[in-house]
Amino acid sequence: MSQHEVVLLLGSNLGDKKKNILTATSHLENKVGKILIKSEFLESEPVEFASFHNFYNFALILKTQLSPIKLLETIKKIERDLGRDKDSKSLGGFSDRIIDIDIVRYSGLKFKSGTLEIPHLKHLNEREFSKKILENLNFKHTNMKLSLLLACTLPIAVYSQDSVAVSTDQYPNTFTSGSANVNVFDNSSRKFNDWAISFGGGAAFMSNADLTSYYNKELNWGWNAYVSLDKQISHTFGLLLQYRMGKTNQRGQLPGAAGQRAGVADAWTKYNQISLLGDLNFSNILRRTDNHSPYRWALHGYAGIGFQGYNTLLIDSDSSRWFTNSQGKQTRIPVEIDQKLGIASFFYQAGLGLKYKISRRLDIEARTMYIMSGDEEFDGGGWTRSGAPQYNLINDTYSDNMWTVNLGFSVKLGKHISHLAWHDPLQEAYYRTSVLESNAQDLVVCEKGDADNDGVCDDWDRQPDTPAGARVDGAGVALDMDLDGIIDLYDKCVTVPGPAENNGCPTDPSLSVTIDEINKHFEGIEFALDKDIIRPQSFDKLDHAADVIKTLDQNSQFLVIGATDTRGSEAYNLNLSQRRANAVVKYLIGKGVPSGMLIAEGRGESDLKYPECNPATNCPEWKNEANRRVYFQQK
Repeated sequence: MSQHEVVLLLGSNLGDKKKNILTATSHLENKVGKILIKSEFLESEPVEFASFHNFYNFALILKTQLSPIKLLETIKKIERDLGRDKDSKSLGGFSDRIIDIDIVRYSGLKFKSGTLEIPHLKHLNEREFSKKILENLNFKHTNMKLSLLLACTLPIAVYSQDSVAVSTDQYPNTFTSGSANVNVFDNSSRKFNDWAISFGGGAAFMSNADLTSYYNKELNWGWNAYVSLDKQISHTFGLLLQYRMGKTNQRGQLPGAAGQRAGVADAWTKYNQISLLGDLNFSNILRRTDNHSPYRWALHGYAGIGFQGYNTLLIDSDSSRWFTNSQGKQTRIPVEIDQKLGIASFFYQAGLGLKYKISRRLDIEARTMYIMSGDEEFDGGGWTRSGAPQYNLINDTYSDNMWTVNLGFSVKLGKHISHLAWHDPLQEAYYRTSVLESNAQDLVVCEKGDADNDGVCDDWDRQPDTPAGARVDGAGVALDMDLDGIIDLYDKCVTVPGPAENNGCPTDPSLSVTIDEINKHFEGIEFALDKDIIRPQSFDKLDHAADVIKTLDQNSQFLVIGATDTRGSEAYNLNLSQRRANAVVKYLIGKGVPSGMLIAEGRGESDLKYPECNPATNCPEWKNEANRRVYFQQK
C-alpha cells in the first residue's frame, strides 16, 4: 500500500503535559507509522473555552499506510488508552483534556465526513498557536530536505574528482561500474567525422536596390566564390565560418531630365565578406522513422551574420564620368565608394542548399543565398540620398540586397567512415535490432527450479517453502483471503477471519453465519453512475438485510463498509465510498434498524477484494466490479 504523509497536532493541559504528549507520540510511532519531523513544544492559553490550565502543544509529520478513517479510529483509541473518555463532540464543546490529537493534513487530500474533515482549516487559518507551531514544523521539514540534498550531493562532489582512469580492467570508476561500454569523452571516442572544408562559386546579382542586375529585360551577370570551415555539432545542426568574395554588375537610370542627361548608369560592386552561419539539416530533422532508403540527398537551411568590405564605381553620361576641361582640369569624376571591412558593414544572410553525397569524403551542393547588406551605398549609388547624383532615391529602400546561386563541394575530414551530417541515429538501432534478431538464444525459464511445486519459479518466488496444495498469488505467497494470518489451506472459514485455535473461524459461529447471510443480500447493490443514489432494484435486497440485522444484539455495533476499484483518484474514491456507505446506513435505519448499531465507513480503493487489480487494467472487468462493493462486518 502507498505511504501517506500526515501532519498531526497534539495538545495537553492536564497532569504532566509533556509526558502525556511524549507518551502519545510513542503510541503513534508504534501503531500509525514512522515519525519524520517533530516540532518544539509551545505553551498557549485555552482557545474557545475558559480554563486556568494552559496547553502544551506539539506537532509532527509521519508516514502511514492507514486510510483517513482508520487513522482517526487509531488516534481515538490512543486517546482513550491515555485516559480521555469523551471527545469534544460528545461533550457538546471544548474542555480540559489530558490529550488531544488532531489530523491537520493527510498528503494533499480533501475529505469530509460526519466525523472527520481534512485539512483542519481552523488550525491552518484561525488559531494563532497552531499557525506558529506548524510554521516551526515546516521550517524543520525544509531543513531536513536540504540536509538530505547536501548528503546526496556531497559524495558526488568528492568522487567527481576520482583519479582512477577508465580501462577495461579497473571498475568501478568515475564513469561506470563496468556493466556498460563507457569511455572518456575525447577525440578518440568519437564515432563520426564532424569537420569539413567547403568551397564553391557561381553567379551574383544585385536584386533589391536602386541599381539592379536585372534592367530593361536584360540580366547583368556577376560572380562570387566562397570557402568555409564547417563544424557539425549534431546530426541536425552545424556551424560554418565562411569567407566570400565576388562582384555584381548593375544598371539604373535617374527619373526625369536628370535621367535624360545622364542616360543609363553602369555600376559594379566588388566585395569581401566574413560570416558565421548556422546550418540546419532539414532532412535529418524530418526523416521518417520507417525510411530505410539509402541516405544520399539532404536539404539544408542556412542563416547567419557577418562583416564586409566593398568597392563600388558608377559611371553615367553626365556628372558621374571622367571629364577634363580645356585647361586640363578634371571637373567630373565617377562616383566611387571604398567601404573598409568593419562593424559599420554588418550584414545578414539566409538561404537553402541541396546536397548530394558523392562518397564518404566528398559532397556536392547547389546553394542559393539572399544577402541583406543594410547599406544604401552597396549598389554604388552614392554615399547619401541628398547629394548629387541622386541614384539612392530611385528605390525607396535603405538596404541594398543581393542574391547568389552557387555550385560547391564539401571535403569531409577525419578517419571515420561516416560524417555526422549524414548520420541517421536510427541506423544504429536498426543494426542492433538486426543483430539481436539474427542471434537465436535459448530462453531459460525457472533456472533455479520450483522446489515447492507451487507453479512459481524460485527465481522470483517470495515464499519458496509453500505447503503442498496451498493456492498462491503471482509472487508464490500462499493466499489468506480473510487476512486472519491463517492461510486458506488450513483455514476452515476462508472468507471470515477467526483465531488460529478455532481453525480460522469466528468464536461465535452463529454470528458469522448471520453476517454471511447479510452480505449475500448486500451483494450486487447498485448505485447510479458516480453517485450515492441506490437504484430501486436493490431495495428488495436491502429490505431482507434489514430484517436479518434487526435480529442481532442491538447493543453490538457493526460496520457498513464502502469500497471502490482503483479507477479515479484516491481522494475521489474515498469520498464516493463514504457517501455510498452513508446511503446504505440511512436506508437500513429507515427500515427500522437502530441507528446505534451501524457505522458507515468508506475505504475507497484501500480495501480491494482482489488486491492484484491495482491498477484496474491488470484484471478482467468482473474482478473490478467485485471490488466496487458495500459489505457488512462486525466492529
